[in-house]
Amino acid sequence: FLASYSETGMLISANKYGGMGNETVQSIETNSKGEIIIGGSFSSSSLAMDNFSVNNMNTSYENFFLAKLTNDLTTKWIKSPDSSTNNSNINSLCIDTLGSIYVTGYFQSNQLLIGSSLLQNSYPSNRESFIAKYDSTGLSIWATSINSTGTDYGKNICCDSYGNVYVTGLFNGNVITTNNLTSNNINQGYYDDYICKLNFNKTNNSNYKIEWNDVTSFTTNGRYSSSSFTIGDKAYVGLGQVSGGYKMYDLWEFSSSNSTWIQKASYPGNGSYAATAFSVKG
Repeated sequence: FLASYSETGMLISANKYGGMGNETVQSIETNSKGEIIIGGSFSSSSLAMDNFSVNNMNTSYENFFLAKLTNDLTTKWIKSPDSSTNNSNINSLCIDTLGSIYVTGYFQSNQLLIGSSLLQNSYPSNRESFIAKYDSTGLSIWATSINSTGTDYGKNICCDSYGNVYVTGLFNGNVITTNNLTSNNINQGYYDDYICKLNFNKTNNSNYKIEWNDVTSFTTNGRYSSSSFTIGDKAYVGLGQVSGGYKMYDLWEFSSSNSTWIQKASYPGNGSYAATAFSVKG
């Protein structure tokens, strides 16, 4: 379901969508027009939203979906993979200044077809990260994958005013590779974080380059299932779970201008992990 509230907490509108199985919304964003974009997964044979629907090619698994709605929760379009034989999911999405939509998540099938982009899973049945771009009408522009020797998946994605896109995720293989660039897992057998930057030629949407960017290491305990968001040129990371199962409640700010971490006020409650994070007017 989706619901819209006023600034004072009054319910404006609400709507229910779905099929006979499970549907999960993993990410939600609004664009400059007030339109709403949501992404997640569904296991029903079909997912219906107003006058639009997409089909699941194998109801034993989940397919990702991406949809745009007006600010009164009327569906404008909905998209799903063009071909997938195993699980796929969108974990995060962002919108650039032109209204284009970028998504990241994972797929487990041997191949994933998004528009004209056919992605190969280097270790079929393991989760493989993917990144895709759609225009404002829902047309697929391009898609690419990130490969590792084990399981990996895209966790968060954001874009800046210069047309660059940043993706973070996890991998537990020995190495992770994309566009002939490689990063090693410093603690093999356990999950390690990755961050990559995509640069674009603004005159040609299909011309992109992925880079690995090293930044100052996190200044406290390594963790997984943390939450993150961005405001301007600063990134915020917090919560999550550390070795031994201890749940964290701290929050840290990273400045891209001087590559430093500063601790901020802690989360006002018990520790938590795998929480959904978002920014308002960020």
